[in-house]
Amino acid sequence: MDQGTAISDEELELIKRSGQSSKPNGMGLGLAIVQTIVNSHAGSIQFEHNHPKGLIVTVTLPLQQPPCKKETSNLHP
Repeated sequence: MDQGTAISDEELELIKRSGQSSKPNGMGLGLAIVQTIVNSHAGSIQFEHNHPKGLIVTVTLPLQQPPCKKETSNLHP
């Protein structure tokens, strides 16, 4: 839970996009990397305002990862 300055709905949408940063020299890759890791584990990330200030970011991961899909190949009958 973040207790920093409140952010607008527009800023919240920007946070969700990769390549966007609020830092002058930021590349906006941090959250994109987190999203990739969470997705690879069948999880999710949710954002909500922490009124009157800050942001709540919830990362949810399953206790067990679902089985991987087996790749099928047409090369060998």
